[in-house]
Amino acid sequence: MSATAHVDPSSASVAPGDEQHVVLRVRNSGDIVESYRLTVVGDASDWTTVEPETLSLYPGTEGSATLAFRPPRSSTVRAGELPYAVRVLPSERPDGVVVPEGVVEVLPFHELDAEVVPPQRKRRLRARFQVRVANLGNTPVPVRLAADEASEEVEHTLSTETLTLEPGEETHVDLVVRPRKLLWFGTAVQHPFEVRARRDGDGDEPPAVPSGTYVQQPILPYWLLALLALLIALLVLWFTLVLPTVRSAAREQADAAIEEATNASSLPSSPASGGADRQGAGPGGQPGGDGDSAGPGGDRGADGGTGQNGGAGQNGGTGGSARGGGGGDEFATVLETSVSPGGSDTEVFRVPDDRLLLITDIVASAPQGDTGTLRVSIDDRTVISLALENFRNHDNHWVTPVEAPPGSTIVMEVTCRKPGNPPNAPAPGTCAGSVFVNGASVPAPSGSPSARGR
Repeated sequence: MSATAHVDPSSASVAPGDEQHVVLRVRNSGDIVESYRLTVVGDASDWTTVEPETLSLYPGTEGSATLAFRPPRSSTVRAGELPYAVRVLPSERPDGVVVPEGVVEVLPFHELDAEVVPPQRKRRLRARFQVRVANLGNTPVPVRLAADEASEEVEHTLSTETLTLEPGEETHVDLVVRPRKLLWFGTAVQHPFEVRARRDGDGDEPPAVPSGTYVQQPILPYWLLALLALLIALLVLWFTLVLPTVRSAAREQADAAIEEATNASSLPSSPASGGADRQGAGPGGQPGGDGDSAGPGGDRGADGGTGQNGGAGQNGGTGGSARGGGGGDEFATVLETSVSPGGSDTEVFRVPDDRLLLITDIVASAPQGDTGTLRVSIDDRTVISLALENFRNHDNHWVTPVEAPPGSTIVMEVTCRKPGNPPNAPAPGTCAGSVFVNGASVPAPSGSPSARGR
């Protein structure tokens, strides 16, 4: 063996972040000048240096180098004893390498880091936070958490108060902040708080104290209160100004409609030839009396008689109105038909020569959903014209009646293009249509062509 070596002392201790030195002694036991290369090996090699890195020794002489241990203050270097070695490699006779060994003890240190995530929350009711706790030391540590309730208006609840963290380990603990009283309206209130993370034991290290803020917001925000005030103002305006105006306008329209219907039903009939308001001539060429006076020697013509000189009566005879006479009777009839596709058919009702029909209602019916037309006319005057596919029942009502003169015809004409397909029924082969005609039948005016023909 060309060399011997040892470290002095063989064991040492060092605190993370500090520095500790030991001496490496090397002796050249050979018979030639030798150069030795010094290299630290083992787990401590990353943070251990040797100076100088080479030694040149004459035969029988001894040299020394210094080992410097500088462990970082980090959780990556755990506390405890670590063996190390120094390889002493001769350059001339490499087979004579020696490796002296030693032990370095890394002393423990404790450091906690804590943070409230997020640092601020705005909520109307409860707010959820998380407390991040990390062990930055190099040894396992038990941790105790406590929320500092600086305000009596809120309460804090941690999901756990004790935990153990390995070196470099990080965890999150839930924290819930609840208000003791609800804030219905007003400005938001801030409730700052702190969380203390302390090593559980006899240690005197200062705790980590992260802080957070719970901002309690009102249940009813200002914009909602403003909206409620606006709605209340609109309701007040509606009930005090708009609604009375609407009711008044509706009442006026209703009164106008009632008055119009009343006036239409009580309109006087147009006077016929020789009516009550026109003076007639007697047969002898003398002027007759008016409707409210009697001729000489005769009775008053109020009931249709004539005076001595041929004056016309007010309500009867040749001076009667179109709706005069002895009153009207109710009238109703139904016209119905079925028509093959591509064809047409008519149903006719003839008005008696001595009657005048005052039609107030015509109800048309096309129950099958056919395609075609339905037309109702009086003589050559069309009253209604409908497409069969556009209705099932069509009501027509008139305040002022539609007149059907004596001897006229009421005609229903149905044209069929395509029969319908009513639901839940067999498909029909023909189109079907009908009308219901309703009104009053009054005696024909004496001045009408039919009455004179009699």
